[in-house]
Amino acid sequence: MDSITHWKKAFRIGLNLNQASFSSNWKAGGVNSLGFNTLLNFKANYRKDLHSWDNEIDLLFGLVNNEGQGRRKTLDRIFMDTKYGRKLNKNWDAILSSNLQTQFAAGYNYITDSVGASHSSLISDFFAPAFITAALGFEWHPVEYFKLRLSPLAPRVTIVNNAQRFVTADNPRPYGVDPVGTTRFEWYAFQLLAEFNKAQIHRHIEPMLAAALDLGITPFLDLILTSPRASLQDLAETLREAYRWLRRGCEVGMYPYVIPFSGAGLARDPELVAHTIYAHRQVAGTDVAWDQPAKILPIDATVREVIVRIEQDFEKLLNDLQQHVAHLPSRVRSLVWILCSVPVLAEHGIAIADEREVRAELHARLPQARRAVAQPAAAFA
Repeated sequence: MDSITHWKKAFRIGLNLNQASFSSNWKAGGVNSLGFNTLLNFKANYRKDLHSWDNEIDLLFGLVNNEGQGRRKTLDRIFMDTKYGRKLNKNWDAILSSNLQTQFAAGYNYITDSVGASHSSLISDFFAPAFITAALGFEWHPVEYFKLRLSPLAPRVTIVNNAQRFVTADNPRPYGVDPVGTTRFEWYAFQLLAEFNKAQIHRHIEPMLAAALDLGITPFLDLILTSPRASLQDLAETLREAYRWLRRGCEVGMYPYVIPFSGAGLARDPELVAHTIYAHRQVAGTDVAWDQPAKILPIDATVREVIVRIEQDFEKLLNDLQQHVAHLPSRVRSLVWILCSVPVLAEHGIAIADEREVRAELHARLPQARRAVAQPAAAFA
């Protein structure tokens, strides 16, 4: 915040290029692909006494070309928002706002017919639709990273350029707009808008975990080691922090990849198809069958290679330990993940922890009854 002008500004711009190529020897599946994502975000917020004025422009666009599918959009968003607020008390403001939402390019619905042929139909385009909303109401902001707008009066205009392009038997009024016109007015609409800023929440996690441990409460952390767009640095930091909090007394569970739920947006993201591993499912006694997304590998080839190697070493060491120990709790399994990651990431010049220290920590946490028998297995790394 500039103490003289009372403005706080932020600008982000990014371009992400990714390519996946699979040889005929790769048996886990995948599709060759080439794609990119780009973003531009600008915020300018004013604060003085009881008054505030927040402005944001958020632009996203991405394409992916999957082998056999052709070029498809992965991201497309134009969002502009301006909001005036007057402070009522610590957590509430009265607000007046206006925003615009639309997209850059044409959008299509893709379907596969009974013989396996793919077909597309136009469902959207630039300013088709576009939503312009004005809102009068209140904003609740109990913490820095969360805001909730409640606007009982939020008139909205829906614009659909050349609406006749989208008319079908099942959809005679695209986006509620009469195809002979271009606009639809909703005078008494209600608007509920939530904003969750993940960039602000991270610094609240550590004191919360520390406070719980001080009170004798054992927090349980479920961690995914890699996301589809994770970097090696992301993986390393997750492992370091997991080891730190595990030694302080937290229970930690680890999973190497994102496992999408049925119907999850990640499972339908065209950019991630090439990196998704599927498991064939069938209802017993019927012909009902489908390919279920089982896990999504990292897009980055180096990260993908590293986490696959760590997983292979983890499975080998875990199998050795289970020959001697009946049950391994989450904290022990997590130490196995960390121990297996140390030499692999060291090859890339990234330090996680001292290998001897991690091995000693693992041995100390093995179930007491058969620890002596399991010691030779724990020496594997």
